[in-house]
Amino acid sequence: WLRYADALPYGRKKIVASKYLVSLISCAASLIVLMASMTVFGIKRGNLNPMVLGAVALIVLLVGTVYVSLLLPVSFFLGTEKGRFVYILFTVACCCGAYGISWPESLPQINMWLFITIFIVGLCLLLGASYLISVKIYQKKKTV
Repeated sequence: WLRYADALPYGRKKIVASKYLVSLISCAASLIVLMASMTVFGIKRGNLNPMVLGAVALIVLLVGTVYVSLLLPVSFFLGTEKGRFVYILFTVACCCGAYGISWPESLPQINMWLFITIFIVGLCLLLGASYLISVKIYQKKKTV
C-alpha cells in the first residue's frame, strides 16, 4: 500500500487526514442511522426517552472515536494487513469485555452541559493527538 500511496499526487499527511476523515464520516453516518432507528422504534412503541437517546449518542461517539484514535496509529505503524488483524482482535476483546456491562437503573445528577462540553473537548484532544502520532509514524515509514 505504501508504494501506491507514494505514487498518488498527495502527501503522506493528506493521506493520513483522509483516513481520519473517512473514519469520522462513517462514525457520524452510523450515529445518524442509529438515532433515526431508535427514534422511530421509540415512537412506535410509545417509550421514546431523549435521555437514553443522548446517552447512546455519547457512547457511540466515544466508541467510534476511541476506535479511530487507537487503531489508526497502530495500522500506520504495523501496515494494513497486520493492522487489520489488530483491529479484529481489538473488536473481539471489546465485545467480550462489554458482555457483562449492564445499563444503570438511574443516571447520576450532573450538569449535563458541562459534561457534554468536557466530553467533546476530550474526544477532540484524543483525536488530535492520535492524528499527530499517525502523521509522525507514516512520515517516517520507508517505502520497500
